[in-house]
Amino acid sequence: MVAQNDDQLPFEIKRVYWFYQVPEGQERGHHAHKKSHKVLVCQQGIVEVKLENTMGEIFNFKLDKPFEGIYVPPMYWGTYTFKAGATMICLASSLYDEEDYIRDYNIFSTYNEE
Repeated sequence: MVAQNDDQLPFEIKRVYWFYQVPEGQERGHHAHKKSHKVLVCQQGIVEVKLENTMGEIFNFKLDKPFEGIYVPPMYWGTYTFKAGATMICLASSLYDEEDYIRDYNIFSTYNEE
């Protein structure tokens, strides 16, 4: 897989991080971003992705191919369930900024942009 800043992504990549050695069935995520965009790619194994938008619509995906990814725009609550041996990479549009995170689901579900 190649990821570069060109017209293939709807944002410029500013940060890359990955998940590995996550125990079977363990979840990651449980947050949304106010402004940051990301693309998730599972390099190995299976990661089940559950996304919810601010209107309460839920979208479920199974990442199991290292040549496919999922684009996650801002204001989607994400939960990622890892199957045995799964590794996942995240390409993000911004550097780490704790102020960009919404970590409380109750706040997310009633969030209005100001």
